[in-house]
Amino acid sequence: MILQIVGAVVLLMGTFVCMFGAIGLLRLPNFFARTHGASITDTLGALLCVLGMVIFTFGMDASLKFNLLVVVKLVSIGVFLFVTSPIAGHALTRSAYRKGLGGKGAPPLDDVADLPFGIHGVADQRELLEGGVEWIPSDEREETEQSTTDKQGGQS
Repeated sequence: MILQIVGAVVLLMGTFVCMFGAIGLLRLPNFFARTHGASITDTLGALLCVLGMVIFTFGMDASLKFNLLVVVKLVSIGVFLFVTSPIAGHALTRSAYRKGLGGKGAPPLDDVADLPFGIHGVADQRELLEGGVEWIPSDEREETEQSTTDKQGGQS
C-alpha cells in the first residue's frame, strides 16, 4: 500500500513536469526556446512517470514473476524515451535552423561552434522572434530610433 502511494506521488510529479512543459510551449518567445523547454520537460516528466509506474508495480499484490515482467517492460520504455527524446528535439531544431528559421544574417551551422556568445550576440541583448523578426529591448529601440532620426536629419 505504501509503495502504491509513493508510486502515485512520483507519477503525479511527472505529470506536473509535463504540464509545466506544455505551459512553456505557450509562453516561450520563439521556436528554439519552445523546443528546448519542451524536450527537457518531456524527458524528465516521462521518466518520472515511468519511475512512478515501476514503484507502483512493486506495490501490487501480483506474483513477483508478473511484477518483474512489467518492470522490465517499463524500464525498456524509459530507456527508449531517455535516448530518443533529446535526439528528436536536436534533429528538429537543427533542421529548422538549416531551413532558415534562425533569422536573417544567421551564420552557417558549421560556424556556430566558433562563436563566443551564441548566434546573435549576448543572449540578454537581442532575441530573434519566429520568422526572423528581431526583437530589440525598449531602451535600445529608443536609442536606435534616435540615431536613425539624427542620420536622416543630417542627410537632408
